[in-house]
Amino acid sequence: MAIKRVVVVGASGAVGEPVTKALVDAGFEVTAFTRASSSNNFPSGVKAHPIEDYEDVAALTKALEGQDAVVSTIGFGGAGYQKNLLDASIKAGVQRFLPSEFGCDLENAKVRALPIFAPKIEVEEYSAEKTKGTKTSYTFVYTNAFFDWGLVNAGLLLDLPGKKLQLIDGA
Repeated sequence: MAIKRVVVVGASGAVGEPVTKALVDAGFEVTAFTRASSSNNFPSGVKAHPIEDYEDVAALTKALEGQDAVVSTIGFGGAGYQKNLLDASIKAGVQRFLPSEFGCDLENAKVRALPIFAPKIEVEEYSAEKTKGTKTSYTFVYTNAFFDWGLVNAGLLLDLPGKKLQLIDGA
């Protein structure tokens, strides 16, 4: 089956905004899941669908009915919602799920050993287990670290204003 209808979760964020635009430009029918309080504007043709509670798998399932794919671009703080989105995708019969796992290659043993990637590894293992025997498949997109953005916006490893450095593995 061809993928035509795509839901983007986190469509107004640093990753979600360009992903949403690229999907629209490629001709996909795009729906952006938003917070109920959101006043974000999306590209022409993007349908905004407010989600009250990302913990409510039944409501997420209903919202995903008729969709072909889910692209999650939610930030690191929302990583816990990935499992709910995957569970709802499976129940709704979504063909493809792309979790917000952008960043370093989790196939690399050295990357897997870093504590910062533990939530991503958890989502990876959950995806592999939950999609077995279903019509839903998943794809991980590894773009490598958004290092410059992480330094400036997320305090990744380095807190510039506080002049603090996070050491990993005692080094």
